[in-house]
Amino acid sequence: MDCVEDIIHELCRNMKIIHKKIHICRRYWDECIEPYSSMEIKEDEVVYEVELPGVDKDKIKLWLSEDRERIYLEAFGDERKYCDIYRLPYRADPDKVDAEYRNGLLVIRVKKVRAGYEIKIK
Repeated sequence: MDCVEDIIHELCRNMKIIHKKIHICRRYWDECIEPYSSMEIKEDEVVYEVELPGVDKDKIKLWLSEDRERIYLEAFGDERKYCDIYRLPYRADPDKVDAEYRNGLLVIRVKKVRAGYEIKIK
């Protein structure tokens, strides 16, 4: 029975993710531009570079999804609005995500979280 409950739980989680993505797409479909971006997977981190010309640093919003598998971006310039969703190759630790913005380029760094380590019993 646990297997069936796990499947149902996973389906519900995926439906919530799909619902959020549809909501974001509808909200910004007509007025949003998908910025040019690239992703590089390194040994200890994933790095996203996002071009946001004409945007001030204080007009950029980034947030990590509840499931910690996506980063959402909203950025507002004088004449344009950028929006995108970046799927992470693994769940992120919120304390291990950094972003820096200079000269129209946003660099997002997501450190890999060490997994599979032994838990010491006290």
